[in-house]
Amino acid sequence: MKSFVANLIRSALVFALTAGTAMAAELQPAEWRDYAARLISPEGRVIDTGNGGISHSEGQGYGMILATAFDDREQFEHLWQWTQRELQVRRDALFGWKWEPGAGKVTDSNSASDGDILIAWALLRADQRWQAPAYRTAAARILASVRAKLIALSPFGPMLLPGPEGFRHGATLVVNPSYWVFPAFADFAVADPDPVWTQLVRSGIELLRGGRFGKWRLPTDWIELGARIQPANGFPPDFGFNAMRIPLYVLWADLGADDPSLESDLLAPFRQFWTAAGSPGPIPATLNMVNGVRSDYGLSAGGRAIAALTLNGEKAAGSLGAGAAPNEQNDYYSATLVLLSKVALNEWRSR
Repeated sequence: MKSFVANLIRSALVFALTAGTAMAAELQPAEWRDYAARLISPEGRVIDTGNGGISHSEGQGYGMILATAFDDREQFEHLWQWTQRELQVRRDALFGWKWEPGAGKVTDSNSASDGDILIAWALLRADQRWQAPAYRTAAARILASVRAKLIALSPFGPMLLPGPEGFRHGATLVVNPSYWVFPAFADFAVADPDPVWTQLVRSGIELLRGGRFGKWRLPTDWIELGARIQPANGFPPDFGFNAMRIPLYVLWADLGADDPSLESDLLAPFRQFWTAAGSPGPIPATLNMVNGVRSDYGLSAGGRAIAALTLNGEKAAGSLGAGAAPNEQNDYYSATLVLLSKVALNEWRSR
């Protein structure tokens, strides 16, 4: 446990020390300007162009993280002010996950824990970059609510619920392994010295080891923890748009820093599938873990960026393209994952 905690704290300190130097210099400001012009409204709403133009806590968190990476405090403040005003409508400090432009307000006030975590992490990163204690204070309130509302005990240790409501069914929990934003827990362990953050890293690792299904031993987007671990009832049993983020977070957190075999074990199923599935032809965007059916369309530019990072490590820099191929839709999610992969690689190099 001591080496695990030391690694988490080291990761957080690395960002703090490099926030204004090499990382920002290696990113291309033009890419951020294009992203913001296409996907962020003037008032600071990240628009999910692939999902009816809605906005959500995930998108706001990702946008705020990217704004810190590109040292754009003005855009960060637009994003944060809109997020506070429009999404932080619950009695706790969490965020209603879904805002619809037709209604002009939150239409589902249940929170999404990945969005809550991303926003809190972005605030801590903003304080590290710009020395703005008010951001850290806001993050502390969110983290207190995460601990109070979004953690449930399980045989694997504390589990991160996807939201406060709807994911506990008696002794059975439904979880989403891609909501474990492993690199965020490094900053949380420093800013909020509660053992739950390192416990969540361990439980997330055990979840990934236990939640391996089908021929390729991959996780599904949604997993059910009950008498046994299995793809969650009521959700497609797919390795898909959620779970493909897992390798990004594993690499970004540098979970293999003290034990390279850990990273190798966690990433092996993804590497094996993406290598085999992409030769020949494009890597399918989804794979049904029960019947083995693959989508008839390939990974987006964002998915390909994560796959390149996972397969090639630091050598992936040249293959993390600026966006989509000609005539390919580069929507909110794809464009976001491309930029996040670049930020992760730059921070990973800095360690």
